[in-house]
Amino acid sequence: MHFDQPRRNVGASKESSLDEMNKFEFLLSVLDALERRKLSLDYETYITIIKEGNRHGGIRRKIASLIAKVRSTSLPTGKKISEEASDDRIKPVALTWVDLLKHFSQYKDHVERNDLPCVRIRCNERELRQILLAEQSIKARTRI
Repeated sequence: MHFDQPRRNVGASKESSLDEMNKFEFLLSVLDALERRKLSLDYETYITIIKEGNRHGGIRRKIASLIAKVRSTSLPTGKKISEEASDDRIKPVALTWVDLLKHFSQYKDHVERNDLPCVRIRCNERELRQILLAEQSIKARTRI
């Protein structure tokens, strides 16, 4: 007996990979839209951005690592926890995360922390632990 095995559609896998990369770009555009309005991001969306960047690797992982470096976290008590990030930074150039993704080769050598958009996150202490775990995975896998 011979059973016909279904053929794998190679074109569909390339399309799904491209679709996944477009989803990461969409998440970055949401991050840019929130920054333009100076709004905070919920912790679940932030973790999704970090994990997706980590999963895709390459430039996307590096951008997720940069996002983790510039985040500013506010607890419900009003207390701010950040990794050397400041909401009150003055940015001479309006660089967006989507621009950084599209033109990474131009910016990679001379982009500084102060040039990057701020990422504001609202969370409680339990959610902060989840954020730190997601950031540990990206920092552990990113090469310097």
